[in-house]
Amino acid sequence: MFVKWVSAVFGGLLFLAARHKLASVAAFRAVLDEYRLLPGALIGPAAWTIPSVELVPAAAWLGMFAGVGSGAVTGFATAALLTTYTSAIAVNLLRGRRYISCGCSLSVSGGEYLSWGLV
Repeated sequence: MFVKWVSAVFGGLLFLAARHKLASVAAFRAVLDEYRLLPGALIGPAAWTIPSVELVPAAAWLGMFAGVGSGAVTGFATAALLTTYTSAIAVNLLRGRRYISCGCSLSVSGGEYLSWGLV
């Protein structure tokens, strides 16, 4: 039963994160640009691709909650996604770029700044 609820939480979290980015693609695009990890020509496509990719493990976790799917594959996909986010934050922190939005909250205020606590 515990595993089912963990699946629901991870699925819901990833789904809400993707939905939030897709609802504010322009704001998410600005955050991606600020990270300075992608060439300018890839920022726009990445702003759509990243949340779309988030939906895949979100659906898999929610499927596991419903009793369908593989925990190993879903866990690996989620770990790969979170490792990518962690790496992007770490690279910018090592560059000394702490005062940019983490992208965790696409609010008008910019949300939370990068920190080692996020890593």
